[in-house]
Amino acid sequence: MGIVLILLAINQHAVISQVEREMRLSGTHWNTDVRKFRTSASDGKNYDIIKMRTLKIDSLPNAKQWVDRDHIMLHACFQILQDCVEKEKVDTHCCYEAHKDFVDEVRFLYKWWLNRKNDNTFDNDDEDNEMLNRLMKIRLALWT
Repeated sequence: MGIVLILLAINQHAVISQVEREMRLSGTHWNTDVRKFRTSASDGKNYDIIKMRTLKIDSLPNAKQWVDRDHIMLHACFQILQDCVEKEKVDTHCCYEAHKDFVDEVRFLYKWWLNRKNDNTFDNDDEDNEMLNRLMKIRLALWT
């Protein structure tokens, strides 16, 4: 899920700053799950390998426009659901009859999100909260 970046660099702070800058310019919101490993190359120099997990949230505006944290949370959670459905086919990889309630709920939430995500006039926090709660109830089953 999301984008995984693997970087090879001598100066990890400069690389992280550069990646942050590039991701901000591209409108990508990302977490700071950064893992650093020390390795030696054939040229005898030590390098830091930085692995960073990111979540590309397609439905948010570019990074130059302010977005409230509650909206980022909503869009991030449903981006994960959207990725699970579109990329991992979480609603079709299991036996429908055995997991009917789960599959129906995934499809319902996915369809709701496709209609909701680009509706900038939508102003119903209660419905957003209800759908987030429903998504949290099935989150443990969102694996493939």
